[in-house]
Amino acid sequence: MSIDWYSCNVCSQTFPDCGRYGYCICQHMLCEWCYDESVKTYGPLETEDYGTVSNGCDVCKLVTPSDGDVLKYALTLLGKPRKELEDEMRAALNEGKCHE
Repeated sequence: MSIDWYSCNVCSQTFPDCGRYGYCICQHMLCEWCYDESVKTYGPLETEDYGTVSNGCDVCKLVTPSDGDVLKYALTLLGKPRKELEDEMRAALNEGKCHE
């Protein structure tokens, strides 16, 4: 029987699979210390034993989306392709209805 080693996605420490560790809902692997801190900071577990942090971890809570990701999300919500939105923006700029 062998021991596998993993790297914590929060603190980058390595830890063995035979020790305590857990996962966030975002599927990041957390060492026992970061796992315990995430539970204290973000809320209770979904299970009574080590398993999944139900409200997130420092990795997924601190991730700031890029402007490009925000634009893609906004276009999805608008239901318009980027080209159509660009054309509308150019028209609004030409009519003086939009500030640069």
